[in-house]
Amino acid sequence: MKKAKSYSLFGKGNAIVAFDSDDYSHDVINRILIDYGIVGLTISMGFLIWMAKTVHTFTFRIRDPVNRDVIIFVVAVVGVNGIGTLMSGNNTHTVPINLVLATLVGLAAVVYRRGQEAEAEEAALEPVAAPLPRGLPLAGVSREERARIRMRPNRR
Repeated sequence: MKKAKSYSLFGKGNAIVAFDSDDYSHDVINRILIDYGIVGLTISMGFLIWMAKTVHTFTFRIRDPVNRDVIIFVVAVVGVNGIGTLMSGNNTHTVPINLVLATLVGLAAVVYRRGQEAEAEEAALEPVAAPLPRGLPLAGVSREERARIRMRPNRR
């Protein structure tokens, strides 16, 4: 990032760069900056912020504390790995890391789905209140009072 000639506003394009080139970068942030420029990096960071907000919202919608704790653990592990990948090299293509991340993301999806199904079952079991009948009789009100109430003009 210290070499300003390595990046531009819109980048240099997605070209293959030799390992010993000055434009080579092993981390994702510099690779996006070189290939797609400042605009591409800004869009990428905006997408990551939106994704983090969405995951946060989904996580705290889960009511069951056990499921929520599992999701929080998975999000923390995947988030730390994601930040490490962005800053210090993309290691998600290597075998142990990609299997662990895929397993954790799958676990999060299963737990989230299980929570949704549990909420749907709870909603199905809740008693539904019968609607109140219309035109309830006015017990204890005289006929004259009822007539006066009916004769009152509408206030709109």
